[in-house]
Amino acid sequence: MKIFLFITTLTVWLISCTPPVEKPITHTYVLNITGKNVEPIDSVDVYLEVGESGEKVQNYSFVKKLPIYRVTTYSFFPENDELKGSYFTTLNFTINIDKRFHLKSEMMCDWLGHTDTANIVLNRYTYTIQAMNTGGNAIDSAQVKFQSFSNSSLVNDGLGYTNKNGEFKTYVYASDFSDLDHTKINFRISKVGYYSGFGEITLPDTTTALVLIQPSDYLSKHFPTGSKYVYLRKNIIDFVDLIRTESKLNDSNLERYSIDINPFKKKDYLVLKFNNTLTYNSIRLDKYDIGKRVFDEIIRKILDPLNSIVGNSNTFYGYDLIVLGHTRNFTEDFAIDENIKYRFLIPKSVAKSYKNNDISGQQLLDSSVILMNGERIELNLQ
Repeated sequence: MKIFLFITTLTVWLISCTPPVEKPITHTYVLNITGKNVEPIDSVDVYLEVGESGEKVQNYSFVKKLPIYRVTTYSFFPENDELKGSYFTTLNFTINIDKRFHLKSEMMCDWLGHTDTANIVLNRYTYTIQAMNTGGNAIDSAQVKFQSFSNSSLVNDGLGYTNKNGEFKTYVYASDFSDLDHTKINFRISKVGYYSGFGEITLPDTTTALVLIQPSDYLSKHFPTGSKYVYLRKNIIDFVDLIRTESKLNDSNLERYSIDINPFKKKDYLVLKFNNTLTYNSIRLDKYDIGKRVFDEIIRKILDPLNSIVGNSNTFYGYDLIVLGHTRNFTEDFAIDENIKYRFLIPKSVAKSYKNNDISGQQLLDSSVILMNGERIELNLQ
């Protein structure tokens, strides 16, 4: 009887001294990937990485066909109550579909939050790029080099050609879970006989048309066609090629159909029109100051190639260089641009002397006719 009581007492004592076993806390992550109006997708690469308070503890990867429903759990025993406020787990996931989609994101559960779900619905977006000439006609067989970005990551660096309708198509997947404005395509279109064009489409936009320009598009439709102008036409196209390929004018564009032969005071001048892309602050620069800037930044730069390439032609007397400038009061919130039309009528002989360093820029201006909005002016470079 005594022995039994002793054993019973010992057993009770052992049981009462054993610490209670806590149940683990389990965080559950649900990744649900489906498609809406998409063709069957057989190969979706998924990478999962479980983190505990910022430290990676597990990772998985798999390839499956759509749809995908994946449940990932992570269990842990709480260490002490003081850590409860800062403890959390994460599931970082990366989804890749070859050349079509990339998404990297994260789910998180704190101490009390036990479940997090990411529902990703893929939609197919087809980009359509059309190449046209200045007449609005389709350009077929144009080469399209493109880069597709999905959520800012490059997923496809490809090459294609336009069809008989001048169209090239490619597609990507995107979802409401991701940022559409970070999914885009950059492209470059080129074809022999045309200047290359560049562009970009960013979702949700999916279509664009790009006009490819031929060298002859810079000639006026009324440019003389007689036999004595054949050589001049060829040289003008060479001049256009030079200023485009060497980026002679970073802040101005040669206007299409602007090159012509027009009379001024009974003498023929070769006309070229430029649009200056800069807008000058009218508080700091008056119209005469802007005229001097136009001369320095545009006229000076094109006189040398003009002299070298077309200056030997005897079909015109001088150059009529027209620049459309822009000014605005920058201190006024709703001020609009004011256009200023500058014309520099420069005899070829004067331009040649300037090229040969026989005269200064000021002497060139003094020997030329300068018009501002149709009124004759003088420009003093000093």
